[in-house]
Amino acid sequence: MIYNLLEDVFGHPKNNASTQMQFNCPECAKYNYGVSDDKYNLEVNISLNNKGKYNKVCKCWKCGLSGPLFFVFRKYASKKQIAEFLRYENEPTVLTQIKKYKIFSLPKEFISFQNMDKNNPIHMEAYNYIKNRKLSDFLIKKDNIGFCLEGYYKDRIIIPSYGLDNKINFYVTRTFKNNTDKNQAYKLPQADKKEIIFNERNINWNSTVYIVEAYFEYTTIPINTIVLLGKSLQDNILSKLIKYKPNVVIMLNPDAIEKRQDFNHSKTPNSSLEIMERLLNLGLTNVLIQTYENNDDLNENMQKYGKNHIFDLMKMNLKQ
Repeated sequence: MIYNLLEDVFGHPKNNASTQMQFNCPECAKYNYGVSDDKYNLEVNISLNNKGKYNKVCKCWKCGLSGPLFFVFRKYASKKQIAEFLRYENEPTVLTQIKKYKIFSLPKEFISFQNMDKNNPIHMEAYNYIKNRKLSDFLIKKDNIGFCLEGYYKDRIIIPSYGLDNKINFYVTRTFKNNTDKNQAYKLPQADKKEIIFNERNINWNSTVYIVEAYFEYTTIPINTIVLLGKSLQDNILSKLIKYKPNVVIMLNPDAIEKRQDFNHSKTPNSSLEIMERLLNLGLTNVLIQTYENNDDLNENMQKYGKNHIFDLMKMNLKQ
Protein backbone atom coordinates (compact mmCIF):
# COMPACT_ATOMS: atom_id res chain seq x y z
CA MET A 1 0.00 0.00 0.00
CA ILE A 2 1.16 3.53 -0.75
CA TYR A 3 1.00 4.53 2.93
CA ASN A 4 3.53 1.88 3.89
CA LEU A 5 5.80 2.86 1.01
CA LEU A 6 5.75 6.53 2.01
CA GLU A 7 6.72 5.55 5.54
CA ASP A 8 9.60 3.42 4.21
CA VAL A 9 11.05 6.45 2.43
CA PHE A 10 10.10 9.45 4.60
CA GLY A 11 9.69 7.80 8.01
CA HIS A 12 6.67 7.69 10.32
CA PRO A 13 4.19 10.54 9.68
CA LYS A 14 3.07 12.96 12.35
CA ASN A 15 -0.58 12.54 11.46
CA ASN A 16 -2.77 9.77 10.07
CA ALA A 17 -5.01 11.67 7.68
CA SER A 18 -6.30 9.77 4.69
CA THR A 19 -5.22 12.30 2.05
CA GLN A 20 -2.87 14.86 3.68
CA MET A 21 0.10 13.43 5.55
CA GLN A 22 2.97 15.22 7.30
CA PHE A 23 6.54 13.88 7.31
CA ASN A 24 9.94 15.14 8.35
CA CYS A 25 11.53 16.69 5.27
CA PRO A 26 14.62 14.82 4.00
CA GLU A 27 15.78 17.97 2.17
CA CYS A 28 15.77 19.96 5.42
CA ALA A 29 17.78 17.16 7.02
CA LYS A 30 20.49 17.62 4.38
CA TYR A 31 21.12 21.10 5.78
CA ASN A 32 21.29 19.71 9.32
CA TYR A 33 24.04 17.13 8.82
CA GLY A 34 21.49 14.49 7.93
CA VAL A 35 19.58 14.83 11.21
CA SER A 36 15.80 15.34 11.09
CA ASP A 37 14.49 18.56 12.65
CA ASP A 38 11.26 16.81 13.79
CA LYS A 39 9.15 19.69 12.45
CA TYR A 40 7.10 17.54 10.03
CA ASN A 41 7.01 20.34 7.45
CA LEU A 42 6.75 18.07 4.41
CA GLU A 43 3.08 17.66 3.48
CA VAL A 44 2.12 14.94 1.04
CA ASN A 45 -1.28 15.12 -0.66
CA ILE A 46 -2.58 11.85 -2.11
CA SER A 47 -6.19 12.84 -2.69
CA LEU A 48 -8.04 11.74 -5.83
CA ASN A 49 -8.54 14.03 -8.79
CA ASN A 50 -11.66 14.10 -10.97
CA LYS A 51 -10.23 11.30 -13.11
CA GLY A 52 -10.02 8.97 -10.15
CA LYS A 53 -6.23 9.05 -9.91
CA TYR A 54 -4.04 10.30 -7.08
CA ASN A 55 -2.85 13.90 -7.26
CA LYS A 56 0.39 12.87 -5.53
CA VAL A 57 1.90 16.29 -4.78
CA CYS A 58 3.99 17.46 -1.86
CA LYS A 59 5.46 20.60 -0.37
CA CYS A 60 7.81 21.46 2.49
CA TRP A 61 6.67 24.61 4.27
CA LYS A 62 10.20 25.28 5.51
CA CYS A 63 12.67 24.74 2.66
CA GLY A 64 10.20 25.02 -0.24
CA LEU A 65 10.77 21.54 -1.66
CA SER A 66 7.66 20.88 -3.75
CA GLY A 67 6.20 19.33 -6.85
CA PRO A 68 4.82 16.01 -8.07
CA LEU A 69 5.41 13.38 -5.43
CA PHE A 70 7.24 11.06 -7.84
CA PHE A 71 10.00 13.58 -8.64
CA VAL A 72 10.57 14.29 -4.94
CA PHE A 73 10.18 10.63 -4.03
CA ARG A 74 12.82 9.38 -6.46
CA LYS A 75 15.48 11.70 -4.96
CA TYR A 76 15.39 9.69 -1.73
CA ALA A 77 14.02 6.26 -2.68
CA SER A 78 15.82 3.13 -3.83
CA LYS A 79 15.25 1.66 -7.30
CA LYS A 80 13.05 -1.03 -5.77
CA GLN A 81 10.95 1.56 -3.94
CA ILE A 82 10.59 3.65 -7.11
CA ALA A 83 9.40 0.60 -9.06
CA GLU A 84 6.91 -0.21 -6.33
CA PHE A 85 5.69 3.41 -6.30
CA LEU A 86 4.89 3.26 -10.03
CA ARG A 87 2.64 0.25 -9.40
CA TYR A 88 0.32 2.51 -7.42
CA GLU A 89 -0.41 4.80 -10.35
CA ASN A 90 -3.70 3.02 -11.02
CA GLU A 91 -4.53 2.12 -7.42
CA PRO A 92 -8.19 1.99 -6.29
CA THR A 93 -9.61 4.87 -4.31
CA VAL A 94 -8.19 6.16 -1.05
CA LEU A 95 -11.39 5.03 0.65
CA THR A 96 -10.57 1.44 -0.25
CA GLN A 97 -7.16 1.89 1.31
CA ILE A 98 -8.53 3.33 4.52
CA LYS A 99 -10.91 0.45 5.07
CA LYS A 100 -7.89 -1.82 5.40
CA TYR A 101 -6.58 0.38 8.19
CA LYS A 102 -9.68 0.38 10.37
CA ILE A 103 -8.92 -0.51 13.96
CA PHE A 104 -10.92 -3.41 15.30
CA SER A 105 -8.79 -4.42 18.25
CA LEU A 106 -6.28 -3.10 20.71
CA PRO A 107 -2.57 -3.83 20.23
CA LYS A 108 -1.79 -7.46 21.06
CA GLU A 109 0.67 -6.23 23.72
CA PHE A 110 -2.06 -4.23 25.51
CA ILE A 111 -2.30 -4.66 29.30
CA SER A 112 -5.34 -3.17 31.03
CA PHE A 113 -4.66 -1.32 34.28
CA GLN A 114 -7.40 -3.50 35.70
CA ASN A 115 -5.07 -6.48 35.16
CA MET A 116 -1.78 -4.81 36.10
CA ASP A 117 0.76 -6.38 38.45
CA LYS A 118 1.27 -3.98 41.36
CA ASN A 119 4.52 -5.74 42.21
CA ASN A 120 5.96 -4.98 38.79
CA PRO A 121 7.88 -1.65 38.91
CA ILE A 122 7.30 -0.88 35.22
CA HIS A 123 3.55 -1.50 35.60
CA MET A 124 3.59 0.90 38.52
CA GLU A 125 5.60 3.47 36.53
CA ALA A 126 2.84 3.51 33.91
CA TYR A 127 0.15 3.67 36.59
CA ASN A 128 1.88 6.50 38.48
CA TYR A 129 2.13 8.49 35.25
CA ILE A 130 -1.62 8.54 34.68
CA LYS A 131 -2.30 9.18 38.37
CA ASN A 132 0.03 12.19 38.15
CA ARG A 133 -2.14 13.33 35.26
CA LYS A 134 -5.04 13.17 37.75
CA LEU A 135 -6.97 10.33 36.11
CA SER A 136 -9.40 8.77 38.55
CA ASP A 137 -9.62 5.00 39.01
CA PHE A 138 -13.26 5.23 37.91
CA LEU A 139 -12.26 6.83 34.59
CA ILE A 140 -9.40 4.36 34.08
CA LYS A 141 -11.84 1.49 34.44
CA LYS A 142 -14.68 3.09 32.46
CA ASP A 143 -12.46 3.87 29.46
CA ASN A 144 -10.48 0.61 29.73
CA ILE A 145 -7.15 2.45 29.80
CA GLY A 146 -3.99 0.37 29.69
CA PHE A 147 -0.41 0.29 28.47
CA CYS A 148 2.12 -1.61 26.37
CA LEU A 149 5.59 -2.73 27.40
CA GLU A 150 6.52 -4.32 24.05
CA GLY A 151 5.92 -3.82 20.35
CA TYR A 152 5.38 -0.64 18.34
CA TYR A 153 3.70 1.07 21.30
CA LYS A 154 6.36 0.05 23.85
CA ASP A 155 6.29 2.14 27.05
CA ARG A 156 3.06 3.88 26.09
CA ILE A 157 -0.29 4.48 27.72
CA ILE A 158 -3.10 3.20 25.48
CA ILE A 159 -6.42 5.06 25.57
CA PRO A 160 -9.18 3.33 23.57
CA SER A 161 -12.12 4.95 21.81
CA TYR A 162 -15.46 3.16 21.57
CA GLY A 163 -18.30 3.93 19.18
CA LEU A 164 -22.03 3.89 19.74
CA ASP A 165 -21.96 0.11 19.26
CA ASN A 166 -19.44 -0.19 22.16
CA LYS A 167 -16.83 -1.55 19.74
CA ILE A 168 -13.34 -0.11 19.64
CA ASN A 169 -12.80 2.21 16.66
CA PHE A 170 -9.57 4.06 17.53
CA TYR A 171 -7.03 4.63 20.26
CA VAL A 172 -4.45 7.23 21.23
CA THR A 173 -1.12 6.49 22.86
CA ARG A 174 1.22 8.56 24.99
CA THR A 175 4.65 7.65 26.30
CA PHE A 176 5.01 7.43 30.06
CA LYS A 177 8.81 7.85 29.87
CA ASN A 178 10.07 11.32 30.82
CA ASN A 179 13.13 11.12 28.58
CA THR A 180 11.15 10.88 25.32
CA ASP A 181 11.38 13.71 22.79
CA LYS A 182 8.14 15.70 23.08
CA ASN A 183 7.65 15.45 19.31
CA GLN A 184 7.57 11.67 19.67
CA ALA A 185 5.34 11.62 22.76
CA TYR A 186 2.20 10.62 20.87
CA LYS A 187 1.64 7.89 18.32
CA LEU A 188 -1.66 7.21 16.55
CA PRO A 189 -2.66 4.02 14.77
CA GLN A 190 -3.04 3.90 11.00
CA ALA A 191 -6.71 4.85 10.75
CA ASP A 192 -8.65 7.86 9.57
CA LYS A 193 -9.65 9.79 12.69
CA LYS A 194 -12.07 11.82 10.54
CA GLU A 195 -14.30 8.75 10.40
CA ILE A 196 -14.77 8.46 14.17
CA ILE A 197 -15.86 10.60 17.10
CA PHE A 198 -13.63 9.72 20.03
CA ASN A 199 -15.58 7.73 22.64
CA GLU A 200 -18.90 8.75 21.12
CA ARG A 201 -20.63 6.21 23.34
CA ASN A 202 -20.09 8.67 26.23
CA ILE A 203 -21.65 11.70 24.51
CA ASN A 204 -25.21 12.92 25.04
CA TRP A 205 -25.78 15.30 22.12
CA ASN A 206 -28.91 16.72 23.71
CA SER A 207 -26.95 18.17 26.64
CA THR A 208 -24.17 20.76 26.91
CA VAL A 209 -21.00 19.49 25.21
CA TYR A 210 -17.41 20.51 25.95
CA ILE A 211 -14.92 20.61 23.07
CA VAL A 212 -11.28 19.89 23.92
CA GLU A 213 -8.16 19.14 21.88
CA ALA A 214 -6.80 15.92 23.34
CA TYR A 215 -7.63 13.07 25.66
CA PHE A 216 -5.88 14.44 28.74
CA GLU A 217 -7.97 17.61 28.48
CA TYR A 218 -11.01 15.33 28.35
CA THR A 219 -10.00 13.82 31.70
CA THR A 220 -10.38 17.25 33.28
CA ILE A 221 -14.01 17.55 32.15
CA PRO A 222 -14.93 13.88 31.54
CA ILE A 223 -18.65 14.57 31.21
CA ASN A 224 -20.05 14.97 27.69
CA THR A 225 -16.70 15.93 26.23
CA ILE A 226 -15.83 15.93 22.52
CA VAL A 227 -12.15 15.22 21.85
CA LEU A 228 -10.97 16.75 18.55
CA LEU A 229 -7.65 14.87 18.51
CA GLY A 230 -6.19 18.14 17.28
CA LYS A 231 -7.45 21.69 16.73
CA SER A 232 -9.74 21.15 13.75
CA LEU A 233 -13.50 20.62 13.94
CA GLN A 234 -14.07 17.74 11.52
CA ASP A 235 -17.21 17.36 9.42
CA ASN A 236 -18.51 14.30 11.28
CA ILE A 237 -18.54 16.22 14.58
CA LEU A 238 -19.92 19.34 12.92
CA SER A 239 -22.86 17.42 11.43
CA LYS A 240 -23.82 16.08 14.88
CA LEU A 241 -23.70 19.55 16.42
CA ILE A 242 -25.86 20.95 13.63
CA LYS A 243 -28.36 18.12 14.00
CA TYR A 244 -28.80 18.30 17.79
CA LYS A 245 -27.85 21.98 18.42
CA PRO A 246 -26.62 21.52 22.01
CA ASN A 247 -25.05 24.25 24.12
CA VAL A 248 -21.33 24.23 23.32
CA VAL A 249 -18.33 25.21 25.46
CA ILE A 250 -15.07 25.44 23.49
CA MET A 251 -12.12 24.63 25.74
CA LEU A 252 -9.14 24.55 23.37
CA ASN A 253 -5.63 25.50 24.49
CA PRO A 254 -4.71 29.22 24.81
CA ASP A 255 -2.70 29.17 21.57
CA ALA A 256 -5.83 28.19 19.64
CA ILE A 257 -7.99 31.22 20.43
CA GLU A 258 -7.17 32.81 17.06
CA LYS A 259 -6.24 31.11 13.80
CA ARG A 260 -2.60 30.08 13.86
CA GLN A 261 -0.37 31.00 10.95
CA ASP A 262 0.84 27.44 10.40
CA PHE A 263 -2.76 26.33 9.87
CA ASN A 264 -3.57 28.84 7.14
CA HIS A 265 -3.85 26.13 4.49
CA SER A 266 -6.49 24.22 6.44
CA LYS A 267 -10.06 24.16 5.15
CA THR A 268 -11.58 23.18 8.50
CA PRO A 269 -12.11 25.58 11.43
CA ASN A 270 -9.09 25.16 13.69
CA SER A 271 -9.28 27.90 16.31
CA SER A 272 -11.73 28.66 19.07
CA LEU A 273 -13.00 31.78 17.32
CA GLU A 274 -13.34 30.03 13.96
CA ILE A 275 -15.24 27.12 15.50
CA MET A 276 -17.50 29.50 17.40
CA GLU A 277 -18.22 31.57 14.26
CA ARG A 278 -18.94 28.45 12.20
CA LEU A 279 -21.37 27.04 14.76
CA LEU A 280 -23.21 30.33 15.22
CA ASN A 281 -23.54 30.73 11.46
CA LEU A 282 -25.00 27.23 11.24
CA GLY A 283 -27.79 27.89 13.72
CA LEU A 284 -26.40 27.05 17.15
CA THR A 285 -27.40 29.77 19.57
CA ASN A 286 -25.35 29.15 22.72
CA VAL A 287 -21.63 28.79 22.00
CA LEU A 288 -19.07 29.89 24.59
CA ILE A 289 -15.26 30.02 24.73
CA GLN A 290 -13.37 29.14 27.90
CA THR A 291 -10.41 31.46 28.47
CA TYR A 292 -7.46 31.00 30.81
CA GLU A 293 -5.38 33.28 33.02
CA ASN A 294 -2.07 31.94 31.72
CA ASN A 295 -0.61 29.93 28.84
CA ASP A 296 -1.24 26.57 30.49
CA ASP A 297 -3.72 24.26 28.82
CA LEU A 298 -6.77 22.83 30.52
CA ASN A 299 -5.05 19.74 31.96
CA GLU A 300 -2.03 21.74 33.13
CA ASN A 301 -4.33 24.14 34.99
CA MET A 302 -6.04 21.20 36.64
CA GLN A 303 -2.73 19.58 37.65
CA LYS A 304 -1.46 22.82 39.20
CA TYR A 305 -4.59 24.11 40.85
CA GLY A 306 -7.12 21.27 41.00
CA LYS A 307 -10.52 20.69 39.42
CA ASN A 308 -12.26 23.27 41.59
CA HIS A 309 -10.06 25.92 39.97
CA ILE A 310 -11.29 24.78 36.54
CA PHE A 311 -14.90 24.98 37.64
CA ASP A 312 -14.28 28.47 39.07
CA LEU A 313 -12.75 29.53 35.75
CA MET A 314 -15.76 28.19 33.92
CA LYS A 315 -18.10 30.21 36.13
CA MET A 316 -16.09 33.42 35.89
CA ASN A 317 -14.51 33.50 32.46
CA LEU A 318 -16.86 31.93 29.93
CA LYS A 319 -17.32 34.52 27.21
CA GLN A 320 -19.74 34.70 24.32
